[in-house]
Amino acid sequence: MSCRYWSLVLFFSLLLRPPGAHAQANPASGPATNPGTASSSANASPIAPDANVITLDGICDNEPYSIAKPAAPSKVADAGKPAAEANGGCKSVITRADFENLVKVANPKAVPRDAVKFARFYSEQLAYAHEARELNLDKDPDFETILKFTYLQVLSKKLSNRKMRDADVPDAEVEKDIKEHPEKYEQVDLLQIAIPKAKQHSDQTGSAPAKVDAVAEEVEMKAEAEKIRTRAAAGEDFQGLQDEAYKVAGYDPDESPDVEVGQDTRDQVPEEFRKLVFDLPPGKVSELVSAEGYWHLFEVRSKQMMPVARAKAIAVNQRFHDSMEALKARVKLQFNDAYFTPPAASQPANPGTN
Repeated sequence: MSCRYWSLVLFFSLLLRPPGAHAQANPASGPATNPGTASSSANASPIAPDANVITLDGICDNEPYSIAKPAAPSKVADAGKPAAEANGGCKSVITRADFENLVKVANPKAVPRDAVKFARFYSEQLAYAHEARELNLDKDPDFETILKFTYLQVLSKKLSNRKMRDADVPDAEVEKDIKEHPEKYEQVDLLQIAIPKAKQHSDQTGSAPAKVDAVAEEVEMKAEAEKIRTRAAAGEDFQGLQDEAYKVAGYDPDESPDVEVGQDTRDQVPEEFRKLVFDLPPGKVSELVSAEGYWHLFEVRSKQMMPVARAKAIAVNQRFHDSMEALKARVKLQFNDAYFTPPAASQPANPGTN
């Protein structure tokens, strides 16, 4: 039972790696196994599939959820000694075929140099599981709960991987959509400066802050925004101007936002800025745009059509997202508010009262 738990934990930890470590992180690459994986590389090995590639001296468990199997005892034993003792004691072995199958499933992007690291890690988990079983930790009341929760997460991840593969879109379909709907795939490489309409007032003395004339302050910041817009149009550095705008408004310039918006499509640009941004010629700075709490100005550095690979990745991710959301929508959740809503914080007792 303990090996079952550790095998699931191993599989779970490798299968649920952070984005960027799994093939799913780049839908455009598809589910195909990297030709440089440890398993495919080993196919050219002179070692026979049923040959032992890992030996664990001191472990001879025969757990159905472990790929290690007890080593066969020697057929020739010293007189009066059990065959297993004559063979050097308790041993388990892992064959090349079993090890490569584990790598293919648990760590399909592994490169050949990772094989020994993975083998060492897996062997260590078996050793830990062996000791845990000796200590009857698999009889712990929480063990089955942990096992069920881990099983649930692994199975959910398997479903997620299947849905991602099912969401694949043929390149020809993506190319066709780009030709028919170019407006969906046009991108702008965008810079943005946001100038606060109101100043931040901090009083270090602890006294009540002086009364602020909000209207006059907004007029002052609008004039500052106009100056910044003129300087931006003259070619000054956007990030420097953004930092200065925050400083004038009483904010820490180190906390000013990054002016690099990146390459966005129409759907990614907020609706109130969309027409202005996509009508703006590259290299030009926009007029000031009023939005809640800020004046905004933009510069479009370039315009280009989205590459097919990125368009495909977005389409796959959207299909995947829609599929998973549809699954979640099948289940109507109800929570007991009396349990899940924390009670209102009680008022502290008045000092000096009984």
